[in-house]
Amino acid sequence: MFAVSQTQKFINNPSTVSREALIGLIAPHANVGLLDTGRVVIRRDHNEMQEVKIVSGGPSGHEPAFAGFVGKGMLTAAIQGDVFTSPPASEILHMIRELSNEESSGILIIIPNNSSDRLNFGLAVERAVNEGIHVNLIMVSDDCTHFKPKEGRGLCGAFLLQKIASAMAASGLGLQEIYAKCNELKNDIFSLLITVKPCSSKEKGVCESCKTIFAKNEMEIGAGLHGEKGPIKMSITAVEYDRHQKWKNIFLVKNY
Repeated sequence: MFAVSQTQKFINNPSTVSREALIGLIAPHANVGLLDTGRVVIRRDHNEMQEVKIVSGGPSGHEPAFAGFVGKGMLTAAIQGDVFTSPPASEILHMIRELSNEESSGILIIIPNNSSDRLNFGLAVERAVNEGIHVNLIMVSDDCTHFKPKEGRGLCGAFLLQKIASAMAASGLGLQEIYAKCNELKNDIFSLLITVKPCSSKEKGVCESCKTIFAKNEMEIGAGLHGEKGPIKMSITAVEYDRHQKWKNIFLVKNY
């Protein structure tokens, strides 16, 4: 029995939609599986991997992030939270323990920067390190609408860094080498989000955290993934003009 929400999304039950989506994701792909604890998509050959394992995760609702990038040449595993909700630290720690074995050269977690993920992943990594597990965490703050890059939100830049880290791991580089290089590269990745309507929740159809009300034919530049208000609002115009406005904003904010 399917129900249609106010935003016409087909779901069975809001409380189980995230895990059901992952079950559907792995069904046609024999190379990945789903852990019995939490919502973790993982490569089935992870126990045989000797290279550094690149891992990510975060809220559901941004598909194909993060589980959609699990596979050879990219992520070893990804953990999903509920829609717009960070996965709990206990489930993240369980994933780290599952990936840690004598054959592994270490684990590098790369995630977009936001407050809830910073807290939960940070806590899980701290506990794992205390258990003697070789794991590092990189948070990518690529949203260029912030004047303080280290405090900026994470958007899509983390995925570029994950691909770079995965290639480095495949070439046989060690955890500290990959961590040091990626920690340097993240400061040269910038992103800008343009949106034409607010995001929606699975229960009520409208995101209560959204700070923006859109008029007809209006867009917002520099908004956050979860409805945070952006600094520029303008009418929807030709794509070519939008592109120039986007780059102009990047250069002004980053003082290039």
